[in-house]
Amino acid sequence: MTAVRVPNATAHSLDHELIAIRRQLDELTTELRRNREQREVWQELGADVGPVARQAMDRLTQELVTLEARGYPDFVAGMVVIVDRVVTSFGADDLEALGDNIVVILQTVREMTQPQIMSMLQRTASVVTVPIDEGETPSVFALLRELRDPDVRRGLGRVLHMLRTVGIDVPAGPNPDKEV
Repeated sequence: MTAVRVPNATAHSLDHELIAIRRQLDELTTELRRNREQREVWQELGADVGPVARQAMDRLTQELVTLEARGYPDFVAGMVVIVDRVVTSFGADDLEALGDNIVVILQTVREMTQPQIMSMLQRTASVVTVPIDEGETPSVFALLRELRDPDVRRGLGRVLHMLRTVGIDVPAGPNPDKEV
């Protein structure tokens, strides 16, 4: 007896499924290969960057320890309190006035920080902090005797000159440094 061969629909369907599985396996193989290559790149980068990053982290840690030992965190915390006081104490008008006069203020600060001015202020502060006997008021003749001292005369001349500059009548008007 001869067997009659009937086209098998399941065999044809199985071939299609095997082809689809083969395509999926090829795609997965390609994706796995790409992932492995990326992983190798990252591993190489990690091997190159790791020692540098460790050194940088060690250096940063050392710097932070040094800054902490020198008191920077406490100083910064104190500065935050000061800035907060300034911010809460001044309004928009005050800030605008500061902006209008900042150049004059900085020029004044520059002049005030000259060595001879700082030295004079230090000497003055040391004299002012020394307590004097309240019961002892110098007589007119004692004051006149002091005028024989050249330093006293020079100082009195400077004070008089300063009083003259304070007394100069400056008209109120726009700030010449402010651009219109």
